[in-house]
Amino acid sequence: MALLDEAVDLPDEGPDERLIRSQATTRSKLLQTLLFMPVFGVFRPYALRSYSGDGLGLLIGRDRAFGYQHTERFLSQLSRASFDTVLEQSLASWTCSLWSQDEKTTYYVDGHRKPVYSQAVLPRGLIGKTGQILGCRALTLLHDEQGHPLLVSTARGDQHLTHGMPALIDRYQQANPDAHLPSIVVDREGMSGPFLQAFAADHTVVTLLRSNQYKGLDDFEQVSPFTPHEVDGEGCVLTDIASAQYALTVADQPEPLMLQVALMRDYRRCQPIPDADPLADISYWDRPWADWTDPDWQPSAVPPTPTQPRLIAVVATGVMDNAAQLIACYKRRWAAQENSFKDFLIPLGLDVNHGYGKSPVSHSELDKKRNTLQAKLERLGRWQRSAYARSQRASRRYERLYQGLRDYTDEQYACLNEWLMLMSDNNPDFTRSAEFKREHHALKEAVRDRQDKVHEASRDRDAEFQKADRYARQQCYILRELEDAEAEERQMFELDNRKDQIMSLLVVALTNLVMWTRDQVFPDDYEHATWIRLQAFFRLPGWVQRTDTDCYVFLRAFNDTAMNRDLAQLCETVNTRALQLPDGLRLHLALSQRPPPVISITPPP
Repeated sequence: MALLDEAVDLPDEGPDERLIRSQATTRSKLLQTLLFMPVFGVFRPYALRSYSGDGLGLLIGRDRAFGYQHTERFLSQLSRASFDTVLEQSLASWTCSLWSQDEKTTYYVDGHRKPVYSQAVLPRGLIGKTGQILGCRALTLLHDEQGHPLLVSTARGDQHLTHGMPALIDRYQQANPDAHLPSIVVDREGMSGPFLQAFAADHTVVTLLRSNQYKGLDDFEQVSPFTPHEVDGEGCVLTDIASAQYALTVADQPEPLMLQVALMRDYRRCQPIPDADPLADISYWDRPWADWTDPDWQPSAVPPTPTQPRLIAVVATGVMDNAAQLIACYKRRWAAQENSFKDFLIPLGLDVNHGYGKSPVSHSELDKKRNTLQAKLERLGRWQRSAYARSQRASRRYERLYQGLRDYTDEQYACLNEWLMLMSDNNPDFTRSAEFKREHHALKEAVRDRQDKVHEASRDRDAEFQKADRYARQQCYILRELEDAEAEERQMFELDNRKDQIMSLLVVALTNLVMWTRDQVFPDDYEHATWIRLQAFFRLPGWVQRTDTDCYVFLRAFNDTAMNRDLAQLCETVNTRALQLPDGLRLHLALSQRPPPVISITPPP
């Protein structure tokens, strides 16, 4: 509760005067209401309209719980006061001090998207549970290796994990300056060259290489011999591992980023070898259909397609001790992240949306398309002007060469005719002489060379003109696409995520509180118990008696003998540890021995 009291301590000046003028005790109890609502199955303030129990009010120190309007107004006031940033810092500091973490702790980052169904156009993302692209909110969560959620951030649904993760890490380290995150495990969505390049200096990032980034062992360097990793009861190797290196090309970087790789071959899931022909080593006459003309021929199956074990590559930006440790570190992601989502966060209301306030924003996809078309339009305009200018230059060169050809032809043939007439006066058969043929052939070759230059200039003129004409047509079509896009454009709205961020932070805080309670006071058999199993204990009916120094809670027993045994052990542990409530009273738990009330029913006459 000290965390809530510290977080709810607002400054003297703020955007909402009514929130500032309210008493600190009232703000603390309202924040506790928002925190403990999921324990009683109330996930939205609106659900308080139909809540008739006494547990929520008793837990926050009131006779009855707050109503819907008061709680919803308080949540709205907190969001307008940017309380999410204050609560985020407090939660990060508290979770870091709650769980023992050292320099060897491995942290896990994962993304989660929850859909928001609205008639307005919202930023969209891939919903993992359904595989659909819907309007949603994108959550980025930070866990430790035990599955304890440490911090969460909320953003628009099209945010990529590589953009949300750096901001989340920075906020966590700002709240805990002494905390260092040496190793961070992220799923294959974090397989980005610039992202890994930026994080490689301060953190060791462990992720999974995408299957389209490699085809086989030839794509890796310095591959060590494979050693068995998993073996079944009969001694058959299920998986084997090896260490290697992978050169990842990074945009705008001269040198590739060298990654340490742990290769694992899974023999339980074999896949066909690409471009492998099962009949490649079999001659034609030995193939099953070779003698199909034989009356006694019976078809038989062709040989099976050659397969190979599935190759999985786990990469790290830092130096690894061995391949087995790196693979075990990545496999821990399912227990540390996925089970935390499934067992605690989602049952406690992480998937519930709060607040649907929207503000108009530009359509990012349409802006991207518009910018692409505008750039193409400008590029085609430059090409058209350049092509037309080249066409004009080629046209002038053609006219100059053509006029020169005419002048040259007239002049040379005039000289040839004069020389011919002069020579014919002495020799009437001079036109059939070798000298005349030689001079005439030389003149034709000279004229032909000039004609070739004229034709070349004509071809250049026509080609450049056709280019300019094609570029002009393309500009008209692009303008049509732009006008169609403008006509079909719908206003996009971005959700106000401050309410949702506050409630997500409170869900993370409640999850840590439940996990800490499970680890500290529940029997050893509940070491891996989920919220579905624990909620029966948290929702037990009973009654409370208070004195000046003690608070006695009498719980009604279960109908199950085993659960009553666990409940008795729970009560003994709490009483032995002498736990104190936030108001300073010592907590005592006991099983109620009061018999159930007898309901007297008078039969009708």
